[in-house]
Amino acid sequence: MTTGAYGSGVGLLVLTDRRLLFLKEGIMGKKTEDFALDKISSVQWSSGIAMGTVTNFASGNKAEIKNVNKEDGKEITDLTRHRISASKPEVAAATGGQEAQPAQPATDIPDQVRKLGELRDEGLLTPEEFEAKKTDLLSRM
Repeated sequence: MTTGAYGSGVGLLVLTDRRLLFLKEGIMGKKTEDFALDKISSVQWSSGIAMGTVTNFASGNKAEIKNVNKEDGKEITDLTRHRISASKPEVAAATGGQEAQPAQPATDIPDQVRKLGELRDEGLLTPEEFEAKKTDLLSRM
């Protein structure tokens, strides 16, 4: 969760397990915009010295949330990217559908990390997505 400017308002940017929300409540009105994760085709982070911009691309449209704290913006973008990739069929298939299962035997984890490495090498996962999932898997050992 972080703050940012969207359109003419400054509000709260929140990532859930299903969507990225922008919420603004002010004296002159309220605004809520949500971006379903399964509709987001990509997310981009660009930063300056202290602030940056989160850009979401979905169905040929682009939404920019500006003036986002540099550290929070990078984190929310990485998490959004990870959640988008986790919902893609090729990633779920490559990890044996493990996203939905709470626990795995430790002996399966090295094999899953190898499979993720193969996906990264084939260009199906970004290095950031690979590292995030690898860290998640290794924390379960």
